[in-house]
Amino acid sequence: MADSMSRALDIAHRQYGVITRAQALAAGVHRRSIDRLVGSGRWEIVARAVYRVSGSPRSWEQRALALVLSAGDEAVVSHRSAAHLYGLDGFGPTGRIDVTTSRHRRHTIVGATVHETTDPHLLSQRTRRGVPVTGPARTVLDVCWVVDDDLTALRALDEMLRHRLVTWEELWQCLVVHARRGRNGVARYRRILVKRWGKRSPHGELEDPVRENRLKLAGWLVLRYTWSRLIDEPNAIVDEVRDALLSRSCAA
Repeated sequence: MADSMSRALDIAHRQYGVITRAQALAAGVHRRSIDRLVGSGRWEIVARAVYRVSGSPRSWEQRALALVLSAGDEAVVSHRSAAHLYGLDGFGPTGRIDVTTSRHRRHTIVGATVHETTDPHLLSQRTRRGVPVTGPARTVLDVCWVVDDDLTALRALDEMLRHRLVTWEELWQCLVVHARRGRNGVARYRRILVKRWGKRSPHGELEDPVRENRLKLAGWLVLRYTWSRLIDEPNAIVDEVRDALLSRSCAA
């Protein structure tokens, strides 16, 4: 029993403090032992056949993972909730967790908005912050369905590209695959791809100045060099850096 409980707790530790009944049984914890753990309050039922180890920190990620685990092996966080996991601006932690699961596995999940799919292999499952989530291109497509305007969808696309979470090849492939199936959001998804194709994300132009301002406010001396100068004038750059360090030390 001690070894099986240790294995079960190790699993829960890797999963924000939650574990499924199937995982606990596979670890060697007996059904009656699970019932006693729940009855004593050491384990708490947080979703269908999913338990939270008492004392584990509560978090949005914990709740999201518990709901996904309760929905089946192929389930993932999706739509707005997936956009939050990818860290996209404008998509904070959702109250209800968007979960996409296979149609034949559907059941009511308290606290989740359940989306069905007949093609779970097209979800391009990834893991973000330890939670199964739709792939980045599919996430942009799903966002195109649930937002109210093209601008919000375009910002989500720009964020994915700016953080290099997705490639253009993946974005176009997602369009080709899902357009044939008439999936919701495809028309808007196509519009924003065409609008941004071949252009630089406007947010990317602001990223370097923002980073530079933060460094300066923190007291750093920022020197900027082009690649051509690094190649053609390395000695001059070394001299400039040395002079800058000397002037900084004298000023101190």
